[in-house]
Amino acid sequence: DASFAALQKLTQAAHAKHTKVKVYYTTREITQNMPELIPLHSLNGEVIFPGPGKRAKTLLHPSGPHPWLSENLGEDFIPAWQDRVGGPYAELDLSVITTPDSRWNNFYLEGLKWLCEKADIDGVYIDDAALDAHSLARARRILDTRPGRLIDFHTWNHFNDWAGFGHNLVIYQEFLPFLDRIWLGEGFPAGQASWDYWLTEMSGIPFGMMSEMLDGAHPWRGLLFGETARLPWSGDPRPLWKAFDSYGIQGTELVGFWDPACPVTTDHPEIRATVYKAKGRTLIALGSWAKTDSTVSLKLDWRSLGLDPRRAMLYAARIPGFQTEALYTPMDKIPVRADRGLFLLLDETSRTVQNTQEVALVPLFADGFTAPSLDPAWKVHGESVRPLANALRITAPANHAAGIERSLPPGVRAAEVLVERGTDQGQSWGAGLAFVFASGRALKVNCRRDGQFSIYDGSGERLAGRFVPSEKVTLRLLLTDDDAFVQQKLASGAWEELLALPRGSALAGDPKLLRVGKVGNDASWRNFSTPDAPGECAIHRVSVFGR
Repeated sequence: DASFAALQKLTQAAHAKHTKVKVYYTTREITQNMPELIPLHSLNGEVIFPGPGKRAKTLLHPSGPHPWLSENLGEDFIPAWQDRVGGPYAELDLSVITTPDSRWNNFYLEGLKWLCEKADIDGVYIDDAALDAHSLARARRILDTRPGRLIDFHTWNHFNDWAGFGHNLVIYQEFLPFLDRIWLGEGFPAGQASWDYWLTEMSGIPFGMMSEMLDGAHPWRGLLFGETARLPWSGDPRPLWKAFDSYGIQGTELVGFWDPACPVTTDHPEIRATVYKAKGRTLIALGSWAKTDSTVSLKLDWRSLGLDPRRAMLYAARIPGFQTEALYTPMDKIPVRADRGLFLLLDETSRTVQNTQEVALVPLFADGFTAPSLDPAWKVHGESVRPLANALRITAPANHAAGIERSLPPGVRAAEVLVERGTDQGQSWGAGLAFVFASGRALKVNCRRDGQFSIYDGSGERLAGRFVPSEKVTLRLLLTDDDAFVQQKLASGAWEELLALPRGSALAGDPKLLRVGKVGNDASWRNFSTPDAPGECAIHRVSVFGR
């Protein structure tokens, strides 16, 4: 294969940086780029499943197969995943479904052996599978010729009429002894799952497996089950990973809220507690299903925890997009926001908490859009952008940019907007604000229809935090001499940190432009190529501050 040398080079470069390389490698489908495709198709369905061929209509192909497959295979196949890859190795990837439990498994296993011996891969990522347990056991033995190789397994939610209402962990139960982790995420909306459904259908914990979140990732509840979102599909879990390191999660024992032996419980029926226990410290994850902000008292089994109740304190580290820094005594009633949670460290270490984000700000200008026309300083982008009923009203397709922009005076250090998402269906193109700097780089935050925030820092997009899509939210960009902060204002009046990053040369100096409204995914006024459903959002107030 012409691309194999590139794979070898990638693996060598990754290993030089102490990074693992796992390849996407499955038997479920095969690509038209394989030289063996036509001979395999001639085996009368032994390897390529004998479906309706060019007459096939599937969920992915409601209008039928790609013309290449119809012209070259004609009959006896089912079209599967397809993508436009681009050069230099292949323009298109057109796949067809394989027949389970065939001699093709032997070809797959020999290919896996080749990858291990010639490219020294560190494992495989299997996306559903047509393998049987015996073949997967053979794959495990091949991988285990070198310690440290892993098998990740992802499966789409089969509980629907397309997939025969199958239960994923039952379908693949015979696989579980050979896997290292699972990704039961696609089609499982974590943010809407009850705790018992999550435990049995999504977590893998009853089978001794770890898992990760995909659709609607909920970082607070995820910690109850030892889960974070998978980077980058479901958000940015790196701030949580840093908290794991600072708290010392390595070597702890997870005792879940469902276990009668869990040494920490709460007095609220809709707020659960899971602990990560170690000698001299305990990490406590609180996850809320409550619909209103609440306070909880913790019941702690001090003997089981091995800590002195007279000296122990509960510390909430600053985790951007997750929680602000705080310190509690074990007797305190701890505030927990609706539909969120906390990640606490219980130990006997003395700490003080300082708010490093407090900066003395003075107002420079504000606009409540109460006048019938916009201030001439604003430049309008988009067709339906107008002041109306004490707000800037914006009507546009979900993935189109529309809003206002103005130059900023010297000395700007912060800008706030009060956003009403309304019926806007934007994700990366949702309502928010952006600073543009002399370097051309930008810092942007916007509300998404899924209740998260998109943040663009000039190098890429991140997902962070949560808000209630039906409620107004105040967003702020704040600059100190060294750092930039993206924040949302809580009902208590405190600012919650969504992201903190060093300004560096790219975000140095005063911001030159302020953009407000449905700014593009890269903080420009660029539209996505295909318009999506239209909707309306509103900006109720813009405030700009200096030092």
